[in-house]
Amino acid sequence: MMNAAISFVSLSLLVCCFCQEIIDKSYFSNGDRQSCCMNDNREREMNSKIQKLEHAISDLYEQLRNTELAHCVPGSYSNTGLVPCKLCEVGTYQPSTGSTSCKPCEVGSYQASVGSTFCTVCEVGSYEASSGSSSCTTCGEGLWTATTGSTADTDCIILHIGTDCGDFNGTTSGVYKIKPQGVKEPFSVYCDIQTEGEGWTVFQRRQDGSVDFYRDWTSYETGFGDLMGEFWLGNHYLYSLTSQGSYELRVNLSDFEGNTRYANYRVFSLGDASTNYTLAVSGYSGNAGDSLRDSNNWPFSTQDRDHDRWSSNCAVAHKGAWWYGACSRSNLNGKYHHQGEHITSDWDGVFWWHWKESGYYSLRSTTMSVRRRN
Repeated sequence: MMNAAISFVSLSLLVCCFCQEIIDKSYFSNGDRQSCCMNDNREREMNSKIQKLEHAISDLYEQLRNTELAHCVPGSYSNTGLVPCKLCEVGTYQPSTGSTSCKPCEVGSYQASVGSTFCTVCEVGSYEASSGSSSCTTCGEGLWTATTGSTADTDCIILHIGTDCGDFNGTTSGVYKIKPQGVKEPFSVYCDIQTEGEGWTVFQRRQDGSVDFYRDWTSYETGFGDLMGEFWLGNHYLYSLTSQGSYELRVNLSDFEGNTRYANYRVFSLGDASTNYTLAVSGYSGNAGDSLRDSNNWPFSTQDRDHDRWSSNCAVAHKGAWWYGACSRSNLNGKYHHQGEHITSDWDGVFWWHWKESGYYSLRSTTMSVRRRN
């Protein structure tokens, strides 16, 4: 009976701990009952905390399940890896996808717009010594930088204006100001000081197809493009340059197999606008072949100004602008075809017939330059 009573007391104690009621209080002192109830309270508090933690975890899981991960496009970023993505601020850029930050522009470059994938190098006549800049600092009055991407004010030198690039021999290749005789305002040109004999004023460059050369008469008259990249100087400026003396022409060519050729012409000049910038060229030498011979004494033609002798428009057929006769064996202002597409089905590319003996091979790069003849 005693054992049964003790078992009953133990069961009564257990019930106390869960229900806070003592079935047979006569067996316990007040201290025993308080200890039992305190243990019960602690257990209930712990269970309550566990339930709250479970709810918090469930809420977080539901939030993550409904959250879209960020796949930021170039020019944007997310520092949390979640949407929304933010555009790169001015002075920064990001060329990659899925980025968590943007990169500051390096010294000598800037970016004035948000959401950019690149920075622009400082133009000639300006510099930037700090990274992360939204603009470049212009050189002071009477000062100039010969190249782009200058990084210090010490790069600004006293501006010297020549009549052509021959006045800058002994310096480095870059952009300079010239003012040919009879011209009211100076203009910028790219001077090639490294090529044989120095002093070459570059008036045409093709290298990557970044500039569209299939343009109208006005564009070819006034010029277009970037002097540090692809460009046409402008027939008006080329006439002004070659009319102040005797000039020679150099044409540099390269193909997609890494080969190069050149053509020199002892005589080169353009007529003025009243002649539609008629070409005078002769005295060939070099290893590229004489593919300008058919263009001698012909005016310049564009898609909207047809001056060739063909019944149709050579500029339209060749997708360019040139001194076309009927039509031509050279077309250095034609459509640019990238590697893999440079063997064309039409004569509409950048070709020099006497090198490739074909108008179907479009060249990788070309430059055309003039220099005052001694």
